[in-house]
Amino acid sequence: MTAKITNKRSLAKMRTRQRVMDAARTVWTAPGSFNSNGTIRDIAKKAGLSTGAIFANFDSKEDLWLAVFECPAPIDSALTRAAHEMRRVLQNLIEQRPEVIGTLPAPIAQDWIDAERIIEQLKDHELASQPPAQEQLAA
Repeated sequence: MTAKITNKRSLAKMRTRQRVMDAARTVWTAPGSFNSNGTIRDIAKKAGLSTGAIFANFDSKEDLWLAVFECPAPIDSALTRAAHEMRRVLQNLIEQRPEVIGTLPAPIAQDWIDAERIIEQLKDHELASQPPAQEQLAA
């Protein structure tokens, strides 16, 4: 906020909003927590506030997520819930590649190569989304 704080009430509202955002960031740290155990009640408890205080500052859970992370909230679907397990299975298949790749028909071999590329992209994305080592040590 760049606007000048004109009174104590505005300052208190700004501090409450920041407390809510800090609590939400903490509650939503784990992957998948937005849709599983990251409820408004959990955030209110972490912030030491009521759920009403949260809704006085944010229109919805999705609005709070957008304020905290500056991106749309994650989509809950069977595919997103299965993503972690799918990645594990895909990684296991890729690790077997040297043993079986020579026995596969060309289209399936290409799928295997595509799977390796996808796993590498996921690893790169995970590395890019991690805070630098100094930030991790400070936390």
